[in-house]
Amino acid sequence: STSWKGTLPGWVAYDLSGISDSQRNKILFAWYNCDTYDYDPTVLNKESYGMPKTYTIEGNTAAGGSTAPTSGWKSLATVTNNVYHSRQHLIDFSGYNWVRINITAANGSNNSYVSINIDIHSAPQGATDSWIFYGDSITAGGMVLHAGNNFAQLINASKSSYYPAAECGGTGAILSSHGVSKID
Repeated sequence: STSWKGTLPGWVAYDLSGISDSQRNKILFAWYNCDTYDYDPTVLNKESYGMPKTYTIEGNTAAGGSTAPTSGWKSLATVTNNVYHSRQHLIDFSGYNWVRINITAANGSNNSYVSINIDIHSAPQGATDSWIFYGDSITAGGMVLHAGNNFAQLINASKSSYYPAAECGGTGAILSSHGVSKID
């Protein structure tokens, strides 16, 4: 329920060195832009706000600590021309201690800033507990990720060993005909 808001270009880094190698050899890096209502605002030509458009997810082998390394970053995933308000990346993180998202461009009415929440999940067996819920405004409002008691938090409260990765794929006012027009 917190967001990082930064000017572009900008980045956020996390030290994962305190997590055992077996729990961080593969990670699921998920980011969410909660300022944009629709999962894909381009479907109905709606506005987005501070949504990452071009970015890399990077790893670094430097020792953990309180200050992120200034060099030695290696690109592990690259995205250009993103239109979605959230994304998940399953990443081979073997040998790395630091992870960061480095954002160089944003979508939105003011594309000089970005606003995201980040979750990093241990995924040694892949994305076995990863969800996306597609639908219309009911899905967009009901599966919102930035409010307390969201899907992942409710699952965790019931089964404390689980905290699923979940994206809200809702787009307000979308109809079945919009989906049909996108399917070849």
